[in-house]
Amino acid sequence: MTSQKPIHFWKMHGLGNDFMLIDGRQQTVDAGLIPVSEWADRHTGVGFDQLLWLSSSEKADVFCRIYNSDGKQAEQCGNGMRCVAAYLSASEPASTSILTIETVSGIVTAVIQNDSQIEITMGIPHCQPGWLTFNMAAAAKPVDVFALSLGNPHVILKVDQLDTFPVKTVADEIAAQKVFAEGVNVGVMQIMDPHTLRLRTVERGAGETLACGSNACAAAVTGILHHQMKSPIKVLLPRGDLRISWNDPASPLQMTGPAHRIYEGFITSEP
Repeated sequence: MTSQKPIHFWKMHGLGNDFMLIDGRQQTVDAGLIPVSEWADRHTGVGFDQLLWLSSSEKADVFCRIYNSDGKQAEQCGNGMRCVAAYLSASEPASTSILTIETVSGIVTAVIQNDSQIEITMGIPHCQPGWLTFNMAAAAKPVDVFALSLGNPHVILKVDQLDTFPVKTVADEIAAQKVFAEGVNVGVMQIMDPHTLRLRTVERGAGETLACGSNACAAAVTGILHHQMKSPIKVLLPRGDLRISWNDPASPLQMTGPAHRIYEGFITSEP
C-alpha cells in the first residue's frame, strides 16, 4: 500500500458500540485502500466495531458506507447512524434538527432531540415466517430463534437467565448454520417486564459488541410479536439503554439513544 496523506477521523460510540468515522467528502481518500481490519485492531490500530465512511449523496444529506471490523460491508447499523447524525450536527451546524442518511439498505431519518439523545427511524422490519429450530452443542435443549431483517439480517433467541447462558458459543453456532450463508446478527434476550428487556448481541464480522441498535430493534419486534411485550420498549445494554417504539407492524420503528465523540485524530497508511 502506498503512503497517503494523514487521514482525519473521529472516534465515536453509541452505548459502547464504537466506530471510526471518516468523512470522505472533506478529504481525498481511496476507500478501497483502507486497511479496515488493521485499523480495527485494538492493540495496533484505532480499535473499533465498525468503520463509518461518509460520501456525498444525491438523495440524502450524506451517504454512509459501513464496514465491520473484519473488513466486510454491513447494510445497516443503528448505533452508527446515531453517531453519523451526531457528527453532522456538530460539524455542520444547521437550523434543522432533522437529518437524512443514505445507506446501501435505504435512507434513514435522524432527529436530534438534545446533546445526547438522537432518534433514528429504522424502517419497517421484514419477518421470516415461523421459527427456526437448531440443536446446539452448547445448549441443553433445542434452540428456537426468530429471524427478521432491518436492512441487515437478525435472529433473536429468548432465554430465562441471560447471565448464565453461553451467549457467545451458542451465537457462533447459530451463525454457522447453512441457512445463514451471508452471516447473521444474533441477539439473546431476557424479558424483564412487558416494556423492558435485556440484550446481548454477537454481530457478524465484529463479534460480541456492547450494543447493536438494529439488533435491539429486532429484539423489540420479537418481544411484541411473540412474547406479549408492548411499545415502547426499553432495551437494557451493558453501558446504557435504548428506547424502541413500534406501534403498527406496517410502520417504521423508532430507536432513541445517545451518541458521543470520544476523540478525533489523524492516521496514515504506510507501505
